Amino acid sequence: MAASNIGGMTIHSWGAVAPTVESVDKLISYIRKARPALQRWKTTQVLVIDEVSMVDGHLFDRLVAIATRLRKKTDKPFGGIQVSSRHLSRTGTKPWPYCAACRYW
Repeated sequence: MAASNIGGMTIHSWGAVAPTVESVDKLISYIRKARPALQRWKTTQVLVIDEVSMVDGHLFDRLVAIATRLRKKTDKPFGGIQVSSRHLSRTGTKPWPYCAACRYW
C-alpha cells in the first residue's frame, strides 16, 4: 500500500510475472505481449524491492533469468538492472525458501 504513494507496484504487476507460471519461456512470451511490462523490463535501471526477505527464492531466480534474457546482458547480474532492497525478517510467518537462499542472491 505504501508503494502506491510513490507510483510503486507489486513485483508481479511490474514485470507481468504470473505467480502460477513456472516456465521462464512462457513468462517471457507473456511479457513480450504486455508492452508496458516489456518496456519496464528493458528500460529500468534500478529496481527497488521492499521487504525482499519475503520474496520466494524460486521467484527471484526466475526474475533474474527473465531480466538476463530480455535485456540480452548475460554477462551482468539481473541483466544489468541494479537491485536495491530493504531486507527484513518477519517473525511468526510461515517459512519458505527466501531469496537470500536462492542461487543469485
